[in-house]
Amino acid sequence: SLMYDQLLSLSKYPIEGTNSVLGWGADEYAFSCNEESTKCLPHQTSKASKYLPRSSMNLMKVGWRCAQRRPLRALAHILLLVNPYFVVVADDDTLVNYNLIINNFGHILFNHSYSNSIPYVIGEFIGAWGEHGHLTLKGFYGGGSGYILSQLVLKKLISYEIAYWDTAIADSYSHRSSFQIKHLSMLDDGLSNLEHCEQNSKSKCIGGNITSSSIPILSNNSVDNLVIPIGVRLIDYCVNLMANENTCFHSDHSFGRCLVYGINLHPMGSVCLSQVSNPPSDVLVGMCFSAPECDLNKRVTCHRYKTSYDSNGNLISLRTSKNHGHYKGYSSIFDGNISDSFV
Repeated sequence: SLMYDQLLSLSKYPIEGTNSVLGWGADEYAFSCNEESTKCLPHQTSKASKYLPRSSMNLMKVGWRCAQRRPLRALAHILLLVNPYFVVVADDDTLVNYNLIINNFGHILFNHSYSNSIPYVIGEFIGAWGEHGHLTLKGFYGGGSGYILSQLVLKKLISYEIAYWDTAIADSYSHRSSFQIKHLSMLDDGLSNLEHCEQNSKSKCIGGNITSSSIPILSNNSVDNLVIPIGVRLIDYCVNLMANENTCFHSDHSFGRCLVYGINLHPMGSVCLSQVSNPPSDVLVGMCFSAPECDLNKRVTCHRYKTSYDSNGNLISLRTSKNHGHYKGYSSIFDGNISDSFV
C-alpha cells in the first residue's frame, strides 16, 4: 500500500528512546466511516466557507469523503499516546524526506528558545491571496505538501483553551485580515453548534463549558493573544467542529483553520523550488504540492510520490500518478524576492 511504502523511508531511524522517529498510519481501518455519515448536511455548513476554497463533498466518492476527517482525528489520537518534539502530517501519497527535514529546517525546529516561545507551523501556501483570500493573506496550507507542527503548537492543541479572535484585535503576525478573522474564528461556530446541541442532544456539544458569557467585550486598543477556556482539548474541539460526521470541510481547510485560528500561531511558508542557488536562511525550501520531479537531495516533501529502493538498496522516489495537469510545474518558486514573506 502507499502508506506502507511511505513508512519505508523511516525504517532506518530508531523507534525507541528520546531520539525515536515514529510513523503513524491513519487509514480506513483505524478511522472508518459509514456512507451516510460522509454526506455534507446543510446544518453543518459554516460562514467560514466564504474564505476557504470550494469543496463539493457530496459529488466525491465515499472513500474520499471519509478521508477528509482523518488528519484531525489521527492527530487527536496520537497526542493521547506520545509527547513528540514536532509532528509531520502528510497525505499517504506524499513522500516525506525526513533526513532533509532535519537538514533544511533543523535550525528552526531545534532552536529551543524560538520553538518554546513562538508557536509555528511550516507548510506551503496555495490558493487565493489577499485580505479576501483563503485562510490567510497568503492562502491556505496545501495538505499535499504536508504540515510541520512545532512543539509549542502541539502543547496548545492539547490545552483546554482556544484563541479568541475579533476584528478589534490586531494580528501580531500580520497574516490574517479582519475579514478572514470575522469568518474563520471558530468560537462563533462553536456557540452555534452548542445552541443546536441544547435543542437536541447534549452528547453532540463540542465545547464543554463554552458560553456566550465567555466572550470578552473588547475595545479597538485591546491586546491580542487572548484565549477562552473550553471544556475539551483544542484538538478535540476542532475534530468535533470540523471532522465530525456529515462534515462539509475538506481536510486541508479544517486542519489549517484549526491551526491558524484555534491558536495565535505564526504561519511559516516553505516554497517548493528556489531559483537562487544559496537562498537566505530564513527562506524555507522544499515542501511541494506540485513538482515534475522529486529529487531526494532537494525536496523535503513531494505530493504524488512515494519512496522505494533501487537494485543497490538506495532510497529513491517514484511517482504515484501520471504527470498531467498542474503537476507538470512547480507549485511555488522563490526568485530572490523576500518582501511580504511569511518566512
